[in-house]
Formats: sequence, C-alpha cells, structure tokens
Amino acid sequence: FDRLAPSFYNGEDRQAGCFMAQDRFGVERTFPLLTISIAIVPSETLEIATPEAIGQECARIKQHLKELPGSNLLVNRRKTR
Repeated sequence: FDRLAPSFYNGEDRQAGCFMAQDRFGVERTFPLLTISIAIVPSETLEIATPEAIGQECARIKQHLKELPGSNLLVNRRKTR
C-alpha cells in the first residue's frame, strides 16, 4: 500500500508529504498522504465476543496504529476482558 499510495499525488505533494484540500466542513487544511491502519481482533481473544466488544477493541488498537508512521497492521493475540 505504501508503495502505491504516493502515485495518487502530484510530485509537489509527494515531496511535501502532505496536500491542501477542503475537509468535510468546507475548511481548507493540510492533510498527510494516505496510509492505512488495520486492526484484527479474533473473537477467541475476547472473554465475551460481542460485535460491540470487537468494535471497541479494534478502535483502541487502530488509535494506537494511527500514531505510528506509515501504514500498519496489528493482529491482536492478547486475551482481553
């Protein structure tokens, strides 16, 4: 993904590592180049694997992944309660 994503941008934006655009509220701001963060939470790692519990654990992991540079993938192997 990280090899292909830069091709979506012009040379100037690639060089800067960001681009200017309007956000969903119409406000112009600077955005970083596209990356992807994937969190995988197998149901057997949760004490009670409800859709809500899986979603909450995925959100917690993705928040951590988005703080790291580039694209990232994490498969949760810890048993959580």
